[in-house]
Amino acid sequence: MLRAPSRPAFLGALCALLACRPDAAEPSGAPRVDIGVVHVRATPTPRPEGPAAEAERDQVAPNAGETPPDAAPLRAGLTFAIPAGVLRAGSAPGTRGRDATAEADEVPVPLPAFTIDALPYPNDPDAAPRTGVSREEAAALCKGEGKRLCDELEWERACEGPSGDALYGSGTTLDPAACAEEPARCRGPFGPAAMGTHLGEWTASPARRGLGSPLATAVFRGAAASGALPLHRCASRRAAAAGTRSPHLSFRCCGGPAPELPYPDERPLARFRVIDDAAEQRAVLAASASLPELSAFAEGLQRTSGDAAEAAVPDPTLLHGWELVASGVLRWAPVPGEEIWMLSARGTMASLIVALHRERDGGFSHGASFVLEGER
Repeated sequence: MLRAPSRPAFLGALCALLACRPDAAEPSGAPRVDIGVVHVRATPTPRPEGPAAEAERDQVAPNAGETPPDAAPLRAGLTFAIPAGVLRAGSAPGTRGRDATAEADEVPVPLPAFTIDALPYPNDPDAAPRTGVSREEAAALCKGEGKRLCDELEWERACEGPSGDALYGSGTTLDPAACAEEPARCRGPFGPAAMGTHLGEWTASPARRGLGSPLATAVFRGAAASGALPLHRCASRRAAAAGTRSPHLSFRCCGGPAPELPYPDERPLARFRVIDDAAEQRAVLAASASLPELSAFAEGLQRTSGDAAEAAVPDPTLLHGWELVASGVLRWAPVPGEEIWMLSARGTMASLIVALHRERDGGFSHGASFVLEGER
């Protein structure tokens, strides 16, 4: 295992391989490179009861106990009640297309109840969505309806559904062209249609974290039909100048008090940390051996020792400024909220380098691995 005195160029390529950015390319032609994904999502939350819920009954779609929300016929002015609950904001490390600089690591955020329009403005299945308006104009049009522009966290919760397992506004799969042709076919579990499936949607949220240019101050969710598939994910977030008017940007309105919750920040960690603790070394070794992607090479698996590393590289000049990590285990934190644990190990059948994503619950999932079969 090696550690560089400064971040080398190829770490960016490894970050792409580990899905740190939405434009990460699929590797091709490399021996034994595998990528795995683990999703950790919120548990279902009940719909609200009481006078407030009853007062809204004539204005919103029926509760799940009557007609499933995603089966309610779309009509002009239809809104859906989203119950109070916990949103796991962002995406799990290792998710395909995840932008770790912009997306939280599934941080739990309690959200109050709210309502959301079934469709982008003017919320009418017989009318084309309104596009080409700035964020301020969109907010004004919602205000004219007695509503407000949705907060980005509300938008994400409405997109993901009560159990938080919808990857797109159409569920677990997405055909942007089909959604553009017939939005009613692209419904989420809570009922709203075409959330980010073929148009971006303005939100009321300011851009504070990892969203590029200082001029891009307004967050939008979703993407045009021509956008790369990861950009349509419920968790994907981007920003533009608030005055932008684009044929690919629409918006939808929400009801109820604005939540006034900022997108969660995460504490930064030291970019590199050598793992010297024996218990942590055993944990990452055991995690590697238990992964389906590496189980065929788990026999006799042990971390690379410092003596073995030095024997393999007897001339320090060959390292070009790199250092050997004697423990064989290194934690890399490329951005806040992302931990990648690197392991150099060998078994009875192969030697390997493994990159594991550290999950929020303390477990590990497979990020990438390089295996030399028959080489110890």
